[in-house]
Amino acid sequence: MADARTTALAVENGKVKSEEVEKEKGKQIYSFDIEMPNGLHEVNIDAVTGKVIEDSIENAEDEAKEAAEDKAAKAKKKKAKQSPDAHPQQNWLRSYPNQRGSVA
Repeated sequence: MADARTTALAVENGKVKSEEVEKEKGKQIYSFDIEMPNGLHEVNIDAVTGKVIEDSIENAEDEAKEAAEDKAAKAKKKKAKQSPDAHPQQNWLRSYPNQRGSVA
């Protein structure tokens, strides 16, 4: 993360407001929000290559949309962990209710 931060700050030499590791468009990236005089820049660095893959200015609408997407993704991930499908053995037991724990 430190190398990615250095790369991001070389592109936009401002104050880092937030940083995170995330998966976006199938790629693992480091994402930095950097405060600049002309607005908040989002600088994304490819976690594998270390190359800058995005440098864009975010507005309030973009920030809100991204926050909503992050919240939805976290809720989906949490629901998947709680899903009975997450435990294949429990599914097997539901399919054969009279076979609980017994082996033929």
